[in-house]
Amino acid sequence: MPTSPLPVNLSVRLPPASAVARMLSDLIGRAVVAKVVPAKPIAPGTHAVGAYFGECESLRVVVCCDLAVGGSLGAALVMVPAARVDECVKEKCLDGTLTENLYEVFNVLAAVFPQNGAPRVIFRGLHCGADIPGEVNAVLAKPLGRLDLEIDVAGYRSGRLTILAAGLS
Repeated sequence: MPTSPLPVNLSVRLPPASAVARMLSDLIGRAVVAKVVPAKPIAPGTHAVGAYFGECESLRVVVCCDLAVGGSLGAALVMVPAARVDECVKEKCLDGTLTENLYEVFNVLAAVFPQNGAPRVIFRGLHCGADIPGEVNAVLAKPLGRLDLEIDVAGYRSGRLTILAAGLS
């Protein structure tokens, strides 16, 4: 299985795909498969983006997912029908319920980082569409490390989730 190259000075260790899948599956109560895939450019305004900060309040991790997998994870959390995810993807915007649920998924996902020997990170915000702070955009453009995953949520749509490590600031 291919792995992402990790710089020696990386302050946040990128988790293995299996740890991400296990965390998501345990949370939503459905089978989740995560497969490492080649990196692709992240098109502005087409993703949900989570920002995670270290205890010193510096940005450490950005998690980015397309609307298909973001909507699927949000829907699966509270058993919203898959058709609602399809509608949101077609409209290119997650509705309020799916956005709130994805916020909770991203919040819980923060626990996957310290499991791998990295310092604790705290989820500080979910950004959708063009409403992405400059500091987060900088990590999207030039991360220190990245892990690109294809996420398949049983009974829902699959899509891409990317974990990006911020520089040491």
